[in-house]
Amino acid sequence: AQLMTGPSNSTRRAIKATLTVQVSAHPTGAAKMRSNTTNQPTPQPCYTPLPPGRHHCPGDCTLAEPTVDLALVLAMDCSGSVSNENHAIQLRGYALAVAHPAFVAAIAKNPLRRIALTFLQWAGENRSNQSIPWALIDGAATAQTFADRVSRLPNMQPDYTSISAAIDRAVRLLAAGPAARHRIIDISGDGANNDGRSVLLARDAAVDAGITINGLPIIAGEPNIAEYYASNVIGGPNAFIEVVRDLESFPIALLRKLTTEIVRRPTPSRA
Repeated sequence: AQLMTGPSNSTRRAIKATLTVQVSAHPTGAAKMRSNTTNQPTPQPCYTPLPPGRHHCPGDCTLAEPTVDLALVLAMDCSGSVSNENHAIQLRGYALAVAHPAFVAAIAKNPLRRIALTFLQWAGENRSNQSIPWALIDGAATAQTFADRVSRLPNMQPDYTSISAAIDRAVRLLAAGPAARHRIIDISGDGANNDGRSVLLARDAAVDAGITINGLPIIAGEPNIAEYYASNVIGGPNAFIEVVRDLESFPIALLRKLTTEIVRRPTPSRA
């Protein structure tokens, strides 16, 4: 894989300025920003959906106490339809959104005031990379650190588009991740599934495991991609899509989407 060349300084300044102006009117606003020691074995996270009133999953696993409000997989399309330039613009959008005060303020509105993030780059059925491992985000400093790592990521070798494999990989990452009150997979991309197993099977398996899948379809080469994502990709409690009409609006749409799902208010506008 080749290292990407990012947007020009003028482009970056324009995106950042636009993002600051557009988000200032967002309802999220700009808000201010225990452990018990026993001899009992540490509970292992359980991700099997449990019936109401049931507190143990099958086998010896016990339901772990949540350590974060949300475990969120940011899954970004790096298939052949995404040029190096577009890849760099999207990474810049992720970095700006995660470091933005509105994102940090949204985290602080939850009971535990912290979330876990990981970044997944994906393409074909056998090509995905957890580019950034699970990281705790509990304020501006940790958010900025994660954003800095995102902005330096190289592109992947182009391949087909396997949304299903991306979902399957994200489910495995969540299973190995921190115990969370909510678990979400964010899928961004500009094309339909054309490799690997049925995306419907992957989506339904994730939903059955209690995971929500949200979508960030980018209207580029496939004009009906928003409808495709709505019908085939997203699923689970409060699932929604945030449509990106063009790459210039990507950072704004992404920030709006992230703040919406963090505070559990799935009523976004369309970019």
